[in-house]
Amino acid sequence: MPSLRPLFSSTTILFFQTRYSPWSRLLLTEQDENAAAIAIAKGKICNTLHVNFLFRLTLELVMSTLSLSQVKQIRALHSKKYRDKHNAFLVEGRKSIEEFVKEGWCCLQYVVQDSTQPIDGLDQEIYITDCKTMKSISVLSSASNHLAVFQRKYSEMNTALRIWVALDQLQDPGNLGTIIRTMDWFGCHHLVLSEGCVDVFNPKVVQASMGSLSRVSVHQIAREEWKDLFDNRHILFADLEGLSFTSPELTNHLITPMGLHPLVLVMGNEGNGIHPSTRALVDYTSITIPRGVSVKSNVESLNAAMATGIMLAHFSSMRDSGKANSH
Repeated sequence: MPSLRPLFSSTTILFFQTRYSPWSRLLLTEQDENAAAIAIAKGKICNTLHVNFLFRLTLELVMSTLSLSQVKQIRALHSKKYRDKHNAFLVEGRKSIEEFVKEGWCCLQYVVQDSTQPIDGLDQEIYITDCKTMKSISVLSSASNHLAVFQRKYSEMNTALRIWVALDQLQDPGNLGTIIRTMDWFGCHHLVLSEGCVDVFNPKVVQASMGSLSRVSVHQIAREEWKDLFDNRHILFADLEGLSFTSPELTNHLITPMGLHPLVLVMGNEGNGIHPSTRALVDYTSITIPRGVSVKSNVESLNAAMATGIMLAHFSSMRDSGKANSH
């Protein structure tokens, strides 16, 4: 085995490491004294430059071109049927992928568009593809340069969390993703979905959550189980009619000497609100976001994600004040 000796100046080596090392592993091997070759690999394209050095720099590829069968497999994950079958889902965008990796989710496949710097720290093989193919496997109107397939995972119920959110037949992917992102912002990491809700691993949900799905525990549970599930929690139904969510009456009801009493905030379907069968299952308090008293408005209701955010801002503030007062 020949010994490895420096072939290029530190500046030249730094250039290759900066440009290519995330894609490849560089190996120096001794050759005859008259010639050497630099193999710069990128997908299936290989340019060879002949130079008068004593060594050859060999690039051992760890990047492969995405095959047609792999393209079909990734596109199949646009469908809930195949996400369930393969227990996998898509994440698009560099930041979102990094968030899932950071939180310990298992990345099964990682694809980058050619000429794109891959994410560091991923152990599995990297696949490259062109712009046209990336658009074909993306669900976004403007495809990202980064796409990954992750294995789904599920968390245990966390009864210690003071604030839960439950969604009753919410169907818009953008709303669900935004609610998950908002929950993450306010430190509310437990979400319950009824049957009929949009799939939490729908690529548009994942995209709208901007990586927050990696930290929010999501549980799909039939309404019939909600009564037992929400036992010992105050159940608050977001409604057009009800107590103001900031009213002293509700505040006195929720605050205890130990801080905020455990609660679950239930948000309904975008068009129909909370289903009558859900109302019949549990004892609840209806709450609402009052309109501005000095403003005339013809707006009938707030967007579900916006309403959730407004209420969570208030209840998380109550929770955090209770923590401070208990110390």
